[in-house]
Amino acid sequence: MENKKIIRAKELFYQNKLQKSKQLFTDLYKKNYDEPLINFFLGRIYNKNNQKITALFHFFLALKKNKKGNQFYHFVFNFLSGICVVNHYRNFLREVCIFFFRDDFVNHSLCFTNALKLSEFESKRRIIEKKVFEIHSIKIKDYKSIFLDELFCLILKKTIIRDKTLEFFLVRVRNDFLKIAIEDETKKLKKYFFFLICLAEQCYLNEFIFYESKEESKRISSLIQKIESKDILDENEILILSMYRPVNSIKSIKQKLLNYEHNNISFEEFIIFTIKMNSQESEIMKSIKSFPLIKNTTSKKVKEQYEENPYPRWRNYYCNSKVNIYEKLSRDYCDQNIKNIKVKEPNILIAGCGTGFQVFLTSEIENARILAIDLSKRSLSYSIRKTNEARIKNVTYLNMDLLDLNMINKSFDIIECVGVLHHMKEPLKGLKSLLNSLKTNGLLRLGIYSKIARKSVTYCRNFFAEKKVVSDLEKIRKCRLKIFRSNDNVYFNQLTKSIDFYSTSRVRDLLFHVQEHNFDLIEVEKILRDHNLRFVGFANLSFEVYHRFKKIYKEGSLKDLRKWHDFEEKNPSLFLSMYNIWVQKLN
Repeated sequence: MENKKIIRAKELFYQNKLQKSKQLFTDLYKKNYDEPLINFFLGRIYNKNNQKITALFHFFLALKKNKKGNQFYHFVFNFLSGICVVNHYRNFLREVCIFFFRDDFVNHSLCFTNALKLSEFESKRRIIEKKVFEIHSIKIKDYKSIFLDELFCLILKKTIIRDKTLEFFLVRVRNDFLKIAIEDETKKLKKYFFFLICLAEQCYLNEFIFYESKEESKRISSLIQKIESKDILDENEILILSMYRPVNSIKSIKQKLLNYEHNNISFEEFIIFTIKMNSQESEIMKSIKSFPLIKNTTSKKVKEQYEENPYPRWRNYYCNSKVNIYEKLSRDYCDQNIKNIKVKEPNILIAGCGTGFQVFLTSEIENARILAIDLSKRSLSYSIRKTNEARIKNVTYLNMDLLDLNMINKSFDIIECVGVLHHMKEPLKGLKSLLNSLKTNGLLRLGIYSKIARKSVTYCRNFFAEKKVVSDLEKIRKCRLKIFRSNDNVYFNQLTKSIDFYSTSRVRDLLFHVQEHNFDLIEVEKILRDHNLRFVGFANLSFEVYHRFKKIYKEGSLKDLRKWHDFEEKNPSLFLSMYNIWVQKLN
């Protein structure tokens, strides 16, 4: 009897008779409140009615009862990330947030803003803002509730923080911890042990981008000598040092840690993350195939930059369910009228794979055979370690310049080249190299910078270039401090809202890259026309953006890049990351 009611309720839902469907499902929910299917449909109904938090409540109930659905798991996480936080539901939203942040199989960065709003830090934000931007002392005991908040600690551990007030707060707190270490009073910090670990891992993750005073530098030198002179390690001292320096670069301390016996799981994870993973990557580098020798002058400079700062650093990953290329394009709301694409076992090239996040996204294409290339061996070793951890088996790596693709004598059904061409001296020469390796009717995904979206970046790049600022870590820290303190500069303020402003490799890529070109969509249209490429659609644009676009322009305008150019001028932050487009190579 109950099954018939569920079937009837589903029928009503698909007939868009939401009120009647909701009533039936609500009656069923009262009798069996934790049934996943009932909660799933109630969530969908409330979502259609724009009752987002009630929808999340039911989605979360369904998820807790059945965690096996990988796609649904990530749907609920993304739903949480996009929800508007309401204080009335704070406890429930915190519970959901902590549920996901305890896990390692989502991209926690997507939920940073909402997670921070739900943390103890947010409840003290106003008090903190008065303290950190003025000359007030910060007493650690006054912020005990923040340091002991599990969600706050996990945010530090699993995301690169991107909040000006939070960064200034952590810089002040870190300095106080350093003073305590120098004064031999680290026993006071025992109850904050997990927080110390998380802050140390945050600093490693953002590549020690936090500003450091001369006084701190002197204290750090003293702390290193102090640790080196001791036979027994003080874990708190190690963690405080790790907030300022990569301990894997201090040989004597690194060796002590590798031989150190302890029984704390979180401390072991810290050693793995900051030392052992780095050692793994060093070993992996030895086995990476290089083909052939990189000759292009600009390519050599770009390679040097990414050997020093592999970009981007990321911690956790997720693998979606397998889809074919048509399903992937459908997810991107792209043109489905594409013929002659190899769907079974497509050969895919990722040209400029960096540290591998794109490899994970591409590996969801079923039966794909992927070749990933990059200029930087350090970036490749990071990517290989990540794919090994995830047991992804269908990827081969090669250290080479995409300008030399003709030398491997191989053609591809799909090529992805995101964030690469705009860093070449001659982007069109790079495009031609890609097209020579792409089969006729093959698909090419291109990611290139938007001239309109990057006005603030261009201003800042020119500002620091005129002052001949070099991109070493100390100069990057000083530049960031100047930007933070220039409250009346609109372009500087815009920059502080970008995630790329909050780690060393990202800032270097953002403001000090050795080569950069920007484009607009009129120029992109000409490039596609000149190279006989058909625009298929944008990757990673949301349904809401398409909906807004179609409200203004005719239905057939989705493939009109001039209309999109006009739309972007009215919405200049639309392609803030870059243009991400799918094109098809014609006969």
